[in-house]
Amino acid sequence: MAGTLIDPSFALVTSDNTARVAYVENAIDVRYARVGLDNALLVGAPIPLTVLPASQGVLPLPRLRLDSLNRSHIAWAANNNGGTASGVYYALVKQASTGVDNLAIGATQVLPGDTGGDSPTCSWRPTAGSSSSQPTSRSGQPMAEASPGRSAYPC
Repeated sequence: MAGTLIDPSFALVTSDNTARVAYVENAIDVRYARVGLDNALLVGAPIPLTVLPASQGVLPLPRLRLDSLNRSHIAWAANNNGGTASGVYYALVKQASTGVDNLAIGATQVLPGDTGGDSPTCSWRPTAGSSSSQPTSRSGQPMAEASPGRSAYPC
């Protein structure tokens, strides 16, 4: 994780003694990495999440949450140079059966344009009639519309 790291968001996984980390590198790129807690070394290579130029932003401030299956859900706002939000993005990283982390859902825009300053801090709540979860914003509003009985995200 070389370069200037900004605003890391992390979650600890005691079953494999690692931390999952989403962070900003060089002020515009959102990345994901797994770090060993016993030695502070990377486990595998960092995964770039902002491969699409539109998903990059000035200080995008990613937020990472783990679900019960230790899948990493990451949301961030991609702000343009003027400081106006140009969209909120979501990505899902999950572990393959080989133990390697894979990008299951790449940067996907879930909210367009200016969100009124509502940071993409996610919380998880069940959707009606389903055991799956749907991300909500800090204000408690759903980050995307879900169809009846289904989550907005396959997570």
